[in-house]
Amino acid sequence: MFVSPWKKAAVNGELIDTSNVKGLLGKISIDEGHRVYNLDAKILIDRTKDRVTYTPKISLDIHDWKNVSLTGGISYKLKQSLDADLLITGAQDVPIEIQASILNTETMIGMKSKLKYQKGEGYVFEAITNQKIEKKKLRSRYTYEPRVYVRTPDEELLEFNGSAILISGKSFKASGSLNKLTKVPYKFNGKILLFIMQIL
Repeated sequence: MFVSPWKKAAVNGELIDTSNVKGLLGKISIDEGHRVYNLDAKILIDRTKDRVTYTPKISLDIHDWKNVSLTGGISYKLKQSLDADLLITGAQDVPIEIQASILNTETMIGMKSKLKYQKGEGYVFEAITNQKIEKKKLRSRYTYEPRVYVRTPDEELLEFNGSAILISGKSFKASGSLNKLTKVPYKFNGKILLFIMQIL
């Protein structure tokens, strides 16, 4: 129990610590029950050979005021991806949605995220590159397709789409377009012959 000249608080709690569940159960009573906070916070952990999944189940109940909860899941695949999809309810009138993905695979590298706390599209950020690598003895071919996209609930701020092809020892070609940032889209195209540069 905590006592001050202004407030009196009683705190009770319990920790949960197992291989599959981490959590905290608690209760805080202010001024002998004038306001009571009940916390039930658990994270379930599921492990497989190459993936770990965390499932939060968190609830904060404030009697006669709010009941805030966090649900969803976070999944991590070893050295390849991290995906999160979370939902917060009770903190405000509109649920808060949080989505994020981080990728590091043979065909895709980058991240995507979305935050939505009001009606509409929400905030979106993407920075992704599709890639294809063809290894050969003489000349390997590397193909990349980057994309960057940014928007707010009110407008799209930026969109970039590009393409780049590298043929080892021969050429490098790139093109792209930048939209939304200016009234007129910006586009570019270019090619470099690598074997001529080597001769020079």
